[in-house]
Amino acid sequence: MNDSSPPNTLPAEANFVEQKLIALVRRAAAQIPYLDPTQLNPVQLTFTLHLDPKHHWQPVSPHLPLLRQIQNTLDECSSAFDAFQPGRVYCYRSRTPWCPEALPPKPTAVFAG
Repeated sequence: MNDSSPPNTLPAEANFVEQKLIALVRRAAAQIPYLDPTQLNPVQLTFTLHLDPKHHWQPVSPHLPLLRQIQNTLDECSSAFDAFQPGRVYCYRSRTPWCPEALPPKPTAVFAG
């Protein structure tokens, strides 16, 4: 793919990019612990690219890289699904209720804050 492609190849290029994005999302989701895709509803991923047409469509700062945007969305999905687990609390440091800190030290302990 290059910037001087004939216009009639745009649909094929867009389809290629879409398939690559889907593959990227699958690989990124596989790296998130405790994310169970079978338990999630369909996810809408929205990407933001800040590009400057005056400078050959180069990214403009601040620019959040595409992978980071995907990871953030998947983290939100994982957090929403995992947040409420019996006998545990959600740990904002590890971003999961499955870390050791999410479990009370004894049955009578109460989490605060």
